[in-house]
Amino acid sequence: MRPVLHFLTAATLLIGGPFVQGNDEYTFRHENPVVGEQWANKVQFDMSMKMRYRYPGQEIQKTSNKDRQRQLRRLTVLEVQPGYSTKVKVFFERARRQQSAIDQENQEWLRQPVDGKTYIVRREGDQLVVTNMKGSVPPEEELSIVQHSMQAVGRPNTLARFLSGRTIAIGETIRLPGDLASSFLGSPEGGNAPQEMPMKLVEVRDIDGVACGIFAAQMENVKQNSPRTSSHMNGYFAVQMNTCRVVYVKFSGPVTFRQTRMIANQEYTVEATGSLAVAMRTSPIPR
Repeated sequence: MRPVLHFLTAATLLIGGPFVQGNDEYTFRHENPVVGEQWANKVQFDMSMKMRYRYPGQEIQKTSNKDRQRQLRRLTVLEVQPGYSTKVKVFFERARRQQSAIDQENQEWLRQPVDGKTYIVRREGDQLVVTNMKGSVPPEEELSIVQHSMQAVGRPNTLARFLSGRTIAIGETIRLPGDLASSFLGSPEGGNAPQEMPMKLVEVRDIDGVACGIFAAQMENVKQNSPRTSSHMNGYFAVQMNTCRVVYVKFSGPVTFRQTRMIANQEYTVEATGSLAVAMRTSPIPR
């Protein structure tokens, strides 16, 4: 694992706020969301991959690509159930994407289809239902982006289920069970054995005037079925102590991918190695 100091230095620059002095032990509590509350959600995603294609009787072909995404979303809670929001309004104030080969520089940031648009999102059973402000289902490309971004709607807070009522000492490491860790950060679940996530409480700090626990953590996902994938992410996240709401996340690490495919009745193999970095910052919007 990378040194914790490296992550804490970055966290201090990005989330600010004074250290909370006092006890060495802190108790986390869960608080339900409130209809009408609003949040600004800033998300960054950066992935770089080098691909190798192995065709029978041919030389290995190589490509590379870089995918960077930036979104600023404004969410308004419209309906709630005990423990979580079931319906929200989301305004994509800014949504940009940059795709290129790894060695290409100064590529243009392009607007994503959701840029500048507002949607209503609700969960009905396992289905995430998305409509525009006129009540119509948006085009497929927009629908896919909104659904991917809003997967938490209508689902219990993963960390609240684990942290609420728990007292943790500074420096203590606890382990998020595999079934909960697999859903943290939207990690893939299909075909992989859930792995618990160690998380160490390294400090308590005020963020937006609320005391938050800062955890350093390691996240691993290994999927053995085709395609075989693995990721090993190190980072930290901040959790409000009075609500168990996650207000800051920063993880990065290596990823690999391997899959056998068919073309003209012949098998060929795709292999990829690269890196992934994700960051999220959530802030309240005063009403």
